[in-house]
Amino acid sequence: MDLRWIASAEQAIVQIATPYATGTGFIYPNHKFIVTNEHVVRDNKRVVIEGKSLPRQTAEVIYLDEKYDIAFLCIPDDSKVTATLNMLDKDIDLGEVVFALGHPFGLKFSTTKGIVSSLEYSLDGIKFIQHDAALNPGNSGGPLLTSDGLLVGVNTFIHKDGQNIGIALPIHNLERMVAEYVSFYPQQTIKCQACEHLLVEAKRSSDYCTNCGAVVKYFYTIDEYEPSGMNQKIEDVITALGFDVAICRRGVSNWEINNGSARVNIAYHEKSGFLIADATLCYLPKSNMEDIYTYLMKQNYFNKGMVFSLKDNNIVISSIIYDQHMHVETCKKLINNLIKSADMYDNVLVEQFGAVGVRE
Repeated sequence: MDLRWIASAEQAIVQIATPYATGTGFIYPNHKFIVTNEHVVRDNKRVVIEGKSLPRQTAEVIYLDEKYDIAFLCIPDDSKVTATLNMLDKDIDLGEVVFALGHPFGLKFSTTKGIVSSLEYSLDGIKFIQHDAALNPGNSGGPLLTSDGLLVGVNTFIHKDGQNIGIALPIHNLERMVAEYVSFYPQQTIKCQACEHLLVEAKRSSDYCTNCGAVVKYFYTIDEYEPSGMNQKIEDVITALGFDVAICRRGVSNWEINNGSARVNIAYHEKSGFLIADATLCYLPKSNMEDIYTYLMKQNYFNKGMVFSLKDNNIVISSIIYDQHMHVETCKKLINNLIKSADMYDNVLVEQFGAVGVRE
């Protein structure tokens, strides 16, 4: 089985983040917009996107279909996107090998393999593809592809009563939605869940469908995210350090800061009261282990407010703050120090001790 297509398909995969969740999307073949699940972007007018062919930035939500759980995001005009996925031009067969591509648990790109186990799974009158390619939270909105790399569906959810049972919306549904919407692009548009009539936000005259009279949730009803408590303090710190906090949000009480070659993750755990900031710097080298261990232990002795540790073969630097002891200025100094140190140490460990960079 030739799987070289995965590398090119990855170029079309997009990681999506909101203050509430993370998910996956993919660039539709006409390059005009990104496809994902409605539940991934729910209650957001703009979301953060990032992919191999798209640098991290915000994108506007332009289409919502709650019934079929599909949303479209507008690709910013200045983005030069060439990545694409080709579609299967026939129905997929039972037992066919498929691959799910995406970003499970908010992690970076991964792919899982399975087979189509049913073409008759039905929910609310909609038929889905049932398969056993492993899906996890964060895979939602990602593509389901054949062993030849052809798009056959949009992964939507995991069956709650079974293990490794994934559900994907067949691609012919998506093609129909695109055909209906393309004349409205890039206007914000909602599909009425009662009659499936498309309603353009700019032409809204009431909160009801102009076709059937059903109540419709328009974009204007979506409130901008407002952090509170510790989340507000953390976002104040991130802003004070000069970073765009909207771009940094990576789900509930999670943020990610890119600085130079370092990627710093910040997570607040409300139950325990701990704010943890860390960065995976590099992988351990295959030789000269004693030298690098000695260096890390010496740095742990001299550094204040930071500590080196190992997770498997990953070298991690981290800081921990207890929320009851957190003051904005103190937190600002600690996180700023961690960001600058991470950007320095990853280079030192690679260049002087032969460690392997995490992005090599």
